[in-house]
Amino acid sequence: MLACCRGLSPPVAAATRRVRRSDVELLNKIIRTRGGFGHREHLELAWTYLRLHPTEEAERVMVAAIRHIARRHGAEEKYHETITRAWL
Repeated sequence: MLACCRGLSPPVAAATRRVRRSDVELLNKIIRTRGGFGHREHLELAWTYLRLHPTEEAERVMVAAIRHIARRHGAEEKYHETITRAWL
């Protein structure tokens, strides 16, 4: 179900501990509405976070939210930091 997800650097790992419920809820809403989390959903999530947050914050939020949801779905090994950041 998750399209990208692999290898976190230590600073990003620390940032993921501060994921906000509202940011994860946005991700969950996209997954429920679209029935999965592929390329289009990554773009929709990036666009949503960029509208809500300054660029650096949107990047941190997206990394944290995708990392969180990957862990929740038992797909942590699929997370890929470079690809996630590239969506922004």
